[in-house]
Amino acid sequence: LTQPYGLTFDVAEGADGDLRAIIATEDLPHMGIKRWDELLTVNGVKPQNIDECLSIMQDAFSIVLVLQPKEIQSFGMPPPKPSVVSRALAGVDRLLMSVTKAYATNANIGEFKLALHRRSTKQKFGLAFDVVWSRWRPHAPIILVSRDLPHLAMCRNDCIRLINGSRPRNKEEVVDILDKAISVELTIRRSEPLDRKFLRHHLQPLDEMGAAWRRTTALHRVR
Repeated sequence: LTQPYGLTFDVAEGADGDLRAIIATEDLPHMGIKRWDELLTVNGVKPQNIDECLSIMQDAFSIVLVLQPKEIQSFGMPPPKPSVVSRALAGVDRLLMSVTKAYATNANIGEFKLALHRRSTKQKFGLAFDVVWSRWRPHAPIILVSRDLPHLAMCRNDCIRLINGSRPRNKEEVVDILDKAISVELTIRRSEPLDRKFLRHHLQPLDEMGAAWRRTTALHRVR
């Protein structure tokens, strides 16, 4: 239960301070979630507050979320019953993507690896990168993770050293690989040594792929 789902929610409150909605805080294209989507139920339960939402997700190895796009109004209709949701999911419940736990290759210099595999190129990996340029090597771009991805053990500003064994020459090359590849292996370096918590929760050999979005855990926090 220490592996995050990689989901973040916030609350929308009325002028009186009452909870109006629990909403997604960012686009997650690999999960089909958009920012401002409203969370209706988690595992059949309509959370009464953000703490209840967090508690449900922290204690579950699998979650079923029912969300409603911002532009669609419910007009006061109750969310669907869990049995209805289960029947609707039965025909489409299949593994879309798998990911290994991160494997520390050199903890002292903060280097680790992980691999992702998807069934189709239509399924997004859900990775986000920025490019900065080295002061000492102006023709050598540095590819950085642009936001925290706790479900993949990545932190903002982690450096992508290798993608499928090759050093990326620019952001366009990274985007092209992520668009076309079914599997990617990333070698990543953090600016500080990997701590014991990282090694305890994420260290695992890269010998086989594990289920990605049905976890091996839940959120450390809900923002």
